[in-house]
This record gives sequence, C-alpha cells and structure tokens, in this order.
Amino acid sequence: MTRRCDDTVQSLPSRSDMDPRNGWRRSLRRTTRTTGIVLAAVAAATFSGCPTSVDFDDYESVNLIGTQGLAQGGWTPDDTTGALMNWEVVSTPPPSGSSDAVYRMEVHNLFQDGDFESGTPLVDWVDPNVGGGNAGATTGGGLDGTSLSLLFSDSRQQYYTDLTNGPRIQDGNGAAAFTVNTTYAIHFDLVPSAPDLGIELNNNNQASTTDDTIPGPDALRVITDSTLTGTRLAFPADYASSAFNTLTVVDTAYSYFSFGGFLTPSQQRFVGEIDNIRFVRMGPEYYVRLSVPYSDAGRPDLIPGGTYTVSLYVRRDDDIGNAGRFGARNVALGIAKRIGSSGAAYAERVDVSDVGFSWQQISVSIPGPTFSNSSVDPGDIILDIVVSPTFSQSGPRYTDAGSIFISSPELTWNPN
Repeated sequence: MTRRCDDTVQSLPSRSDMDPRNGWRRSLRRTTRTTGIVLAAVAAATFSGCPTSVDFDDYESVNLIGTQGLAQGGWTPDDTTGALMNWEVVSTPPPSGSSDAVYRMEVHNLFQDGDFESGTPLVDWVDPNVGGGNAGATTGGGLDGTSLSLLFSDSRQQYYTDLTNGPRIQDGNGAAAFTVNTTYAIHFDLVPSAPDLGIELNNNNQASTTDDTIPGPDALRVITDSTLTGTRLAFPADYASSAFNTLTVVDTAYSYFSFGGFLTPSQQRFVGEIDNIRFVRMGPEYYVRLSVPYSDAGRPDLIPGGTYTVSLYVRRDDDIGNAGRFGARNVALGIAKRIGSSGAAYAERVDVSDVGFSWQQISVSIPGPTFSNSSVDPGDIILDIVVSPTFSQSGPRYTDAGSIFISSPELTWNPN
C-alpha cells in the first residue's frame, strides 16, 4: 500500500466546555525535513524535566495501550448515536498473532441508493424534458453495475431527484436528514463523453417551463478536460485541489438535486455516466477516540518528550458493494495531547484506497507532549489516540463516506 500523508498536523474540536481540548487550534503543516529537525530539538529539550531514573530500555517494543485494545472497550466514537458514523464489532478474524477484536469504522452515505443497485434504481428520479434529451439507467458501461446515464441534447436539460422524497437523504438510523443550514460534501464517480456538467439544488421551477432553467441558490459546475472523455473519474478527487464540492440547504423548498441545467442552450451539454453518489454532512469530525492515562497496569508510565508512534491494522470491509456501502479512501490517524504543548493535536491522512482483504499496518509518529512527571497523577489523561475513516479536518475534498475494518492498535515511545 502506498502511504500518502500530504496533509498533517491537524487540530481537533472539543466536545464540552470542560474538555481540556476546548479551543484547540486548527493547523496544517507539511512533513518536511525542517519540521523533523525542529521536532527533534523540541523533544530533546523536554528531557531536562525527566527523572534521571528513567530507563529508556523499559519502553523498547512495549505497547503502551496493550490493556486498551479494541476488545477491552474504551474506544468511543464522537457520534454515539450512530446517525452519521457507524462503529461496530464484526466477526472477521484479527491479524495473525493478535487476539484483539475487529471493528467496522464507517461514515454513512446519507444519499440513499447512490450506487443505483436497488431493484428500481431510478425511483424518484425525474426527466422534465426541458430542451429535449434523455436520461436513464445503464448497465455494462464504464462504471459499477448499474449507473445513471445522461444524454443531454441541450445544455438546459436536467435530470433531478427530490431529496425530501422517500426521503432521499437519511441519517444512519433511517430518519430524514435534509434540513435548512445543512452543508453536504458530495462525491461521485463519472465517465464523461462531453466535458461540462452542472449540479445544483433548486426549487424545481424549470419543471413547469420550456424556457431557460432557473438556477437554484447553490450550484456547482464540473468541467472535465476534453482529453479525459471516456475515462473513469472521481469527483472531486481527480480535479484540481480548488474543486468545490459542497451544497448547502438554504431553504427546504430548494430540495431538488439536479444534474445539468445551464442557463442557455449555447453552453456545453453533458453526455456520460454517473455512479456512486455520496453525501456527507459537513461539521462533525467523525473520530473514534481512546483516552490514555499517565499510568496503567503492566506498562511503564507515559513520559514527556521523545516520539510517540500510534499504529493499527486496516483491511477492506467485507460488505463493500452491498447495501450502498463504500470503501474508505482515507484514514485519519493521530494523537491529541491533553497535557502540555497547548493542547496541540496531530493527525495524518493515510491513503487506504488500495487496501485489500489482507491486513496492513499503518502508523503515524509525533513528538511527545511536554509535561513534568511530578505534576500529574496516575489517572490523568495525557493524550488521546484518534482514528477516523475520513479526513474531515482538511475540508470537503476529503470528507467522504466510506467504511474500513480496523484492529490491534499499538502505542509505542522512543527517546529520539
């Protein structure tokens, strides 16, 4: 697996006014040689506060959360209702040599039947026939199973679904989730045969007129390089980093999610296939967290400075492709400091899009927090381990629906 950790050092939100993490800064640093030198210097400086009796050999190859594995509990998702994030134990065997539990960690896709694989894949989709053209389901094309085929003979042509019908947008518990002032990050796959695609939320005025469509309050325009026609693309992953992929509900009257619909027939029309539509609510961070105390039975106490490395095993979810479940493309993995370093938190994005059914270990290393051993009690929480099946801290580009299996987390320390 290729690890790409381009986006690093992220801060996390607090969950209550009493949480020491309240007020953490949001930051973004890139892992560079200069950063490594600075962090090493900081780590070295902290040792002046360490007891002289510390034997660094006591920490070599010791899993500091050996009694806090997934099987022991203590790992808590930010979304405890399960409406947006799924955290559940599964019966899949753990990695070889491990007796830990295996958990499914998933951000729900709130767009129902976005893969078009239901028995009636185009239910509640409408072709208003503005300016001609047609749309429908297709199989055997360049995407997965059944896809949405769009053949617009006029740039005003639209194909839409009412997000309140069904309802099309639901939370993970099956309840309607389409509300005012909600912003969704949207993702989908496409194989374009023409370069221009409009996407918008509107109030469906265009259904009753043959004149130019009336644009909604929130619209996107996806422009594909003409040399990429016939190529499978992921929006926004295969577009420029500035690609905008959020839609905001400004009024429940604007509930019609439409493809196509430019203002004039002189603009480009779209021809191609759409599949795997995913909506994810922006705002939540979608983390599972483990609090790690200063002292715990069977291991040495946590120590200031040095380098902490958090690792865990990941593998593909067995149910990907069933019931609208998609594979996670990115995992956020890191450590949030509860004490010292002004509450700084570090998380890295790890690309897991090519993870298969064999367990693979991923890991992230950060400088340890700065604190005095004499100032903490045995039960004080020094840091949190954080893991997420998406990378919402970096904005809507990486905030995606997806699921992955995880198991056998480890936390180690070394003085360097």
